[in-house]
Amino acid sequence: ALLPAMNQLIREGKRVTALFGSKTKNEVFCPESAISCILTEDGTLGEKGTVDEKVVQAVKDHAIKEILACGPEKMLERVLDMANDLRIRYQASVERVMKCCVGICGSCTVGDENVKTTCKDGPIFTGEELQEFPSFGKHE
Repeated sequence: ALLPAMNQLIREGKRVTALFGSKTKNEVFCPESAISCILTEDGTLGEKGTVDEKVVQAVKDHAIKEILACGPEKMLERVLDMANDLRIRYQASVERVMKCCVGICGSCTVGDENVKTTCKDGPIFTGEELQEFPSFGKHE
């Protein structure tokens, strides 16, 4: 989900540090011009571990100014908390099942009182927006 954004940033001459996490080496991909750290839960490629275990160190090592993230919502929530602690900008691609794709059916809503749909309002939300959704991080 973030590959187009990464490629655009690279074309603009920005330095991109990518942390890729997956269960196994068969799920890993990376633009060659990105500085990357590959983590697999089973240790079959790169370091053994998860992305959220590496975020704080990567931010410090590479002077990261903004985090763009996608993946499981529990991980996105943990990374949001880290971004807040580090006082850096954060954007996440939130995954939901999208049935109608025009915001009518409600299958892809995020939030309780401040309801937004991923199909119409997202799927990218800022850290500030995500903090307004009390149910963020609880979606399976």
